[in-house]
Amino acid sequence: MRLNGSLVGLGADDYRQQVHNICADRDIWRSLVALDINGFRNATRARAPYLPQPESDWQALYIMHLARVRMLHLSPQQKRYSEHWLREMAPKTRIAAAVGIAVRARNAGSVERAAQVQAAMSEAVLEAVKAGVDIETEVVEVHRRMKLARQKIVG
Repeated sequence: MRLNGSLVGLGADDYRQQVHNICADRDIWRSLVALDINGFRNATRARAPYLPQPESDWQALYIMHLARVRMLHLSPQQKRYSEHWLREMAPKTRIAAAVGIAVRARNAGSVERAAQVQAAMSEAVLEAVKAGVDIETEVVEVHRRMKLARQKIVG
């Protein structure tokens, strides 16, 4: 469901499917490979109007290079070019990795317990980072630690 330009009411699987559909779009893929800024902006505006749109050509180019670095079907030379571009052109920007934690209270009496579970899961993520776990590439380990923290509270 779309509401005011954002995705509302989608579960994690539905959201992942939406992102996959966008990434699989031929026009978006072609514009990323060719670094066609206008093509990328037009394609994302047409195919994914519910996502935030780049406000400038530079911002679009930056997003395109970020996407190219993570693309599976791109030549090593093209990936290296994008990596180099990101290092040279955007040295002061920082990519922040994040973990989303959503906890739902089943009834009014379990609100406090839900807050405890959320706090425990947040702490588990922080401990994982302190232990050297890369939350972006070691998702399974982060998820395992979060589940363990939840089980300690829930029982």
